[in-house]
Amino acid sequence: MANAEEFALLETGVDAWNDWRSNNLGVRVDLSGAKLIEANLSKANLTGADLSGASLSGAVLSLASLGETDLNKAGSERGCPRQDGFLRRGSQLREPP
Repeated sequence: MANAEEFALLETGVDAWNDWRSNNLGVRVDLSGAKLIEANLSKANLTGADLSGASLSGAVLSLASLGETDLNKAGSERGCPRQDGFLRRGSQLREPP
């Protein structure tokens, strides 16, 4: 289950999130199971975060840092768009508006 404080901070925006992350690099971020539907996470530092089971349908992840991020079972509300480390047909990462 996602850490409520970390989730609330991410909701304030990517700039605030990245400022916090730059000062808390040792923290294992827990956003597991978070509903991030249509969230603009462009340029977000999500390195090493636990996003397992998170709903990412329509989320913008362009230029996001995802190294060592746990995306196990992360995907859309209807199911995981990833299978064996690859995006299924129909899944898209789109540029921010």
